[in-house]
Amino acid sequence: MNPEITSILTILVICTICFIVLDLLISDILSWLCGLSFISSFKTGLLSLLLPPIFLLYGILIERNVYRVKEVVISYENLPEAFDKYQIVHLSDIHARSFSKRPKFLARAVRKINSLNADMIAYSGDLITLSPNELDNIADILSELESADGIYSVLGNHDYSIYRNDDESFGNDEDFIADLVKREKAMGWDVLLNEHRII
Repeated sequence: MNPEITSILTILVICTICFIVLDLLISDILSWLCGLSFISSFKTGLLSLLLPPIFLLYGILIERNVYRVKEVVISYENLPEAFDKYQIVHLSDIHARSFSKRPKFLARAVRKINSLNADMIAYSGDLITLSPNELDNIADILSELESADGIYSVLGNHDYSIYRNDDESFGNDEDFIADLVKREKAMGWDVLLNEHRII
């Protein structure tokens, strides 16, 4: 079974058990303190069990596909004039496998980012979840990101392969990381590995 579906089902089961226990407790308290019928209180409480799946479905189907731009203005007294109104777009945690079956949503995000006309794009890690192969279907979309001074990337904890399963298609961790870095560079990203760049 798909790990994402397994996670969602596990969350739903845990939430359901918690709500039933809570409902039993509250129904018992209401019947004892207020003289309300335990059965009718319990049945009413069971209706609240519909809320977690509704919120979860909303998050999965709608909210994760809503992209918002949050603008933050940073000012320094001695900032060189060339950097006045310099725009940096910061991205993080794409987790490519989450877009493998919905690339059009990633393409929409890329279009939104490009519409900002950034001077620089900074990507701060977790491009993948478990394997560089997750980029197979979406690398071409990510390579469409544009900024005047380039796209700079660092690796996140998932990118360092610490969560990978028994995926033997990559030898050791160094091979895994080298493959990911190669893929990012092929997309036109400048991957910083304990390095810096002067803009």
